[in-house]
Amino acid sequence: MTAYKSLLLPLIVTALPLIATAQEDLAPPDVDLFLEAQYGGADLDDFGLDSIADGYRLRGGLWLNSLSTRHLRFALEAGLNQLARETTDSAFSRGPSAEELQQPSPPTSVDVLARDRLEVSGYELGARMLIARYVYARAGLYMHRVKTRHEEIRTLNYGSGSPQVFEPVPESDSSSKTGGYAGLGLMLPLTGGISLAADYSLYQVDSEQVGTYGIGLHFTF
Repeated sequence: MTAYKSLLLPLIVTALPLIATAQEDLAPPDVDLFLEAQYGGADLDDFGLDSIADGYRLRGGLWLNSLSTRHLRFALEAGLNQLARETTDSAFSRGPSAEELQQPSPPTSVDVLARDRLEVSGYELGARMLIARYVYARAGLYMHRVKTRHEEIRTLNYGSGSPQVFEPVPESDSSSKTGGYAGLGLMLPLTGGISLAADYSLYQVDSEQVGTYGIGLHFTF
């Protein structure tokens, strides 16, 4: 036992400075936590929908104070972004299709009630830079899912006889992809650690560029 003590004591004495150094190295990083909640819209023209879709963005991240300079602050961010969830209805009349003309008694015209649904939602992972306390730039990756659904109710009109109503099986599709995003915004301090945040961002969704805007509150802890 004495031999073990004689070996252990020098090891402890030698290790004490190393432990102290390690504790300094493992000190909590100099960061500020932030949470951000925004409500906004997305321009869906590139998806064939002439409308602005409402959506929400919930983000959180860390301001890296150790990297800050007099006029710049840097942060890492991640969030949940429901870019769009939109339903549009339309009504129109058309001539009979090739398949409808093959019926024993083909219709003379077809009235169509159509409903199209689009949902784009996913996760953000990126970084932002705050310039002179008020202007910030943000960029990163957007891992998202695109869901589409098309429904129709067709009324087949005949020259003689009653119209017939036909409802085909809805067409739906879903795909998962990863695109990029980049944007600019303003952050206006209100009180304490609360600021008003508003930004305009471009998202790459299904090979299309979708312009979005959002406004909400930014909380720093």
